[in-house]
Amino acid sequence: SAGLGGGGGGVYGDPNAYTGLSGNGGSGTIILRYQIGSITATARASGGAISFYGGKTIHVFTNSGTFTAPGPFNETCECVLVAAGGGGGGQWAGGGGAGAYNAVNIPISSPQPVVIGSGGAGGHGGNSPTSQGYNGGDTTFAGVTIKGGGGGGGEAVAAKASSDPNGGSGGGGQRGGASGGSGSMGNPGGAYPSPTDGGSGGGGAGGAGTNSSGNAGAPGGIGAQAPTTFRNPINNVGSPGPSGSHWFAGGGGGGSYGSSSDGGKGGGPGGPYAGGGNGGGPPSNPGLQGAENTGGGGGGGQYNSPNTGGRGGSGIVLIAYPT
Repeated sequence: SAGLGGGGGGVYGDPNAYTGLSGNGGSGTIILRYQIGSITATARASGGAISFYGGKTIHVFTNSGTFTAPGPFNETCECVLVAAGGGGGGQWAGGGGAGAYNAVNIPISSPQPVVIGSGGAGGHGGNSPTSQGYNGGDTTFAGVTIKGGGGGGGEAVAAKASSDPNGGSGGGGQRGGASGGSGSMGNPGGAYPSPTDGGSGGGGAGGAGTNSSGNAGAPGGIGAQAPTTFRNPINNVGSPGPSGSHWFAGGGGGGSYGSSSDGGKGGGPGGPYAGGGNGGGPPSNPGLQGAENTGGGGGGGQYNSPNTGGRGGSGIVLIAYPT
């Protein structure tokens, strides 16, 4: 039969066998055998979503929980902590500041709680305290707490700061209101140089928010890219950035003023990048929300209704140790 290499034979006793009526030989075959690499590994701790990449075990916490390390576990873990972004301001407003971003090595030998900050709500309306965005929530792991980003400023209302030593980025300012200052793990929001009407950008982990310069909203500050340890191409946490993936903590874009000007891009020109929300623009776009689990700031609201700012993106915790 085919594939078994059997030979063809004549018919015994047939006087016509010499006429070439014997059967054809079967075709050949080749069988190969080799060992494949292991596709699974065993985690030495529990908690969060677990994956394996580059010889490391990686835990990703997108919600609060517990990193549980059994008795024999004793590692200095490579960690990334991101706090939540601030909400964008209301009417033709500044973008929200990104949450604090901290890449740090932490010794761990016992169970540790993880608290993930929630994004700050956006402001609404104009020329009143309600137009100011709210600060993002704090993120905590293994005794390290980092602060959420500052809310964006609304019409004639100052942006909020994140000025704690472990603070994130400040919100962007708008028309007569000051921009928000930052802590050591972020950058300030953009300023409002008179006489412009567009909202300025919220600060990002990698750079300050852009100052407003006309009726268009200004871009938010650039974010930060996670260390190579965490850049597993099939576990694409974070958001796209100016180069590649796995970016976090981009500032929210400022909202626009007027009917022909665009909102600012979250996370820098050409965005949205690093989870920052775009600012609102015509004809009826509110400020957009910062991406969840990136710490991105929310976009500022536009002049026209709806003139609400976007909520900031929630935080995240990444933990890695040798597999």
